[in-house]
Amino acid sequence: DEFYRKVAKSKKKRKKEKKEMYTYPESMQPQTTGFVEDGEKRAATYKILKNKGLHAHKKKEDRNPRLKMRKKYERKLKRRKGQVQTMRTGETENYVGEASGLRSNLVRSRKPGQ
Repeated sequence: DEFYRKVAKSKKKRKKEKKEMYTYPESMQPQTTGFVEDGEKRAATYKILKNKGLHAHKKKEDRNPRLKMRKKYERKLKRRKGQVQTMRTGETENYVGEASGLRSNLVRSRKPGQ
């Protein structure tokens, strides 16, 4: 019984020391008097008035939905370019034939069986 009282006493002492360690001395305590007159109410802060609560941080791009979708579309276009070859247009108008002309008597292929 004596042992348990000794343990309880030392535990209380340790808790008291710990509490003293984490509290400010009187000279460092913040001054709370003098801000609000007696009988008056404190003015509401911007934070209290807006009452926004907790919300996740967003990138600037994500805060503008139109811009976000435009960037998303551009990313998808880039990915599609790797999958599908784009149509080549306008190449038939500027074809002018062979530069040296076609030689009808020249045969560069081999006939079967040779």
